[in-house]
Amino acid sequence: MTPAINIYKADGTVLMEAVVTKDGVYRESLMTEDCIALRWSALEYTVLPEGAYVIDDAGERYRLIRPYYPSQKDEVRCDYTPEFLSRVMCWEAVPLFFYTYAADGATITSRETEWSLTATPGTFMAYFARVIKTETGEQWSVTVSDDIKLTTASVSFQSTDLLSGLNAVASAFNTEW
Repeated sequence: MTPAINIYKADGTVLMEAVVTKDGVYRESLMTEDCIALRWSALEYTVLPEGAYVIDDAGERYRLIRPYYPSQKDEVRCDYTPEFLSRVMCWEAVPLFFYTYAADGATITSRETEWSLTATPGTFMAYFARVIKTETGEQWSVTVSDDIKLTTASVSFQSTDLLSGLNAVASAFNTEW
């Protein structure tokens, strides 16, 4: 029996079942890549919508952050090569804002796309954890290595995404996140 994987719509209903071929792979590289890349051919041309996802063997969702359009191989076959991203890699679609808050400290009054900060790694990471919570609803905790805890760096952000912002901060402190 040929192995298959369900591809779900964002609402959780099954969109299609894809045959898992030897060309399908899981790729992971620290800070840059974490995806499930599938490869198959089919008789039907089906656009995979933004938010479509697959579930790996550990129960983690990997999803599309933009629609995927298969290529027409010939008159009857379509080639599919979508790459489903882990929840962390999906942060490349999350804008990195600097928030201004109302007097209550909770209500966001503005979101700036261009901003700079000079701070310690702990301050940067606490802010990123807050952005992640605000923009995705996910709660993350942060631990900073003792050898860089007290250093400071300046980083400027200009209309960037959360993933790129994390990489810029890691680069400024010559470390990994």
